[in-house]
Amino acid sequence: MDISLQSIALSASHVPFLKEPKKEKQIIQDEDMKALLAAPPDTQKGNRDRMIMILLYDTAIRIAELLELKIASLKLKSVPSIHIHGKGDKERSVSITDATVSHLKKYLRQFHPEMLPDQPLILYENQRKYCSNVPWKCLKNHQ
Repeated sequence: MDISLQSIALSASHVPFLKEPKKEKQIIQDEDMKALLAAPPDTQKGNRDRMIMILLYDTAIRIAELLELKIASLKLKSVPSIHIHGKGDKERSVSITDATVSHLKKYLRQFHPEMLPDQPLILYENQRKYCSNVPWKCLKNHQ
């Protein structure tokens, strides 16, 4: 009610309110991730599934971006990275770890010995392109 405090009250009304923090997402623990990556059997399909999980975990790319990867998208020398053509027609390079590089090389020897640049990287089976729910299925199968 004191008129002398009105200017202070007016100044304080321009200060934005604190935003309520967003709900934190659960993070998978290291032991759980190791168990998940060890779950696929050492078969051709199991190695493919493991590579899908490793790429999704290491790069945090979208499944649609994973589905579009080509052999030419890989840069495995000096500074290893994957070139992504993403949402909104944007392109970016995503760094990958040395462990992912070694898994990728093993995968490429098994699935792509001819290393044709325009060949899809992962997601083909019986000449049919996978749809976006296949990576989720492979995760679910190996839980």
